[in-house]
Amino acid sequence: MRNLLALAAAGLIGFAGIGWYLGWYRFHTEPTATGRQIQIDLNTPKIKDDVSRGREKLRDFLSDDDSTSNASPNGPTPNSPVTPAGFQRPSDGNPVNNDPFPPFQAVPPSGSSPKLPSPR
Repeated sequence: MRNLLALAAAGLIGFAGIGWYLGWYRFHTEPTATGRQIQIDLNTPKIKDDVSRGREKLRDFLSDDDSTSNASPNGPTPNSPVTPAGFQRPSDGNPVNNDPFPPFQAVPPSGSSPKLPSPR
């Protein structure tokens, strides 16, 4: 419960700080005969404008991110002129691995055969 209250307080303080920095509101104090008068002026057109611009920027960011990530995460497409290092593409189109460091393959120790579980 304390964590939720701390999160709410941090959100409120962050919103208040960002709003003050962006000019969404202003505080005015004036002395009166009985004390002080405090006024808060909200600039609602500026708030609406900033929120709509933020939404547009977020929408543009998300749409640009989706359009630039059309490349295959597993490597180049079959018709791509780019060939990964260590591979060559012969005329039939199937890649051939010419990597000087082939993947590791486990070899059983010499003089003994691997122990496999017996079928049931």
